[in-house]
Amino acid sequence: SRGGCAAWYRDITARYVELFDYYTPEQLRQRGEQRATDGRPKPRTMTEFDRNTIKLVRQGAHLAHCDVLHPMYMYRLFHGFWQSRAAVNAVENFTLFKPLRVESGHLAGRLPDDYVAVRFYFNDVFPDTDTNRRFVAELLNGLAEATDVVLLNPSTELDDHRDVPVTTRGRIHSVAHLMSPRSNLELQSAVVSRARAFVGTHGGLSYLAPLLGVKSLSFYSETRPFTLRHLELARRVFTGGPFGSYVALDVNDLDPLRATHVHALLAAHVPARL
Repeated sequence: SRGGCAAWYRDITARYVELFDYYTPEQLRQRGEQRATDGRPKPRTMTEFDRNTIKLVRQGAHLAHCDVLHPMYMYRLFHGFWQSRAAVNAVENFTLFKPLRVESGHLAGRLPDDYVAVRFYFNDVFPDTDTNRRFVAELLNGLAEATDVVLLNPSTELDDHRDVPVTTRGRIHSVAHLMSPRSNLELQSAVVSRARAFVGTHGGLSYLAPLLGVKSLSFYSETRPFTLRHLELARRVFTGGPFGSYVALDVNDLDPLRATHVHALLAAHVPARL
């Protein structure tokens, strides 16, 4: 993987290989853009890039032979559920969800004592529109009135996620200066693990927070069948058990211009730490 996320796989393997040891951030970003251009944003097939990467890793780790468990097997196995042709047990029968543990001691003294971790970026379910930009601005203004905010946005574009531009000011802080391509996901995980809650775009990080035992409040503005299926599964997984709470809301059901609504939303889902 890339970005220093070895802790995510700690219960699977003790050996982690960092792709940024083999490729530049620009090369990996271009690879992701090419997949999207080809109409295959997810790795549903074994590509020449994948074969070359496996070859490089095998050479670097001195592995004469290794079995390959490619993401395409997961996508194929769960395809019926994502396409609304199978029940949720098509996923549940083959999965085991467990909390994640990450180290965050190195951040002591470098973050506010009490804060909410935030990352808003544009994607298929939260596109770049004036309405969404205003919503993020209003939400962050309301959030910063109640608590410190730590932005998780990296300083450089490392993938197909285009971050919503936010200016650091007052109680809105950035940790971009602490990140490098090799450590960006490691750092984001550590920051989220110490947070009161996570607030941001519905997507990957909104699922990471509950796995770290942290409340998650995420937003989307476009609903597609696969989005609803993701929401159905996430709500089942994160209801009860050792996980943080999980709430995902459609911004179209809110009034993004009314600060009172923002404050009520934050009070309901991101209560002050006692």
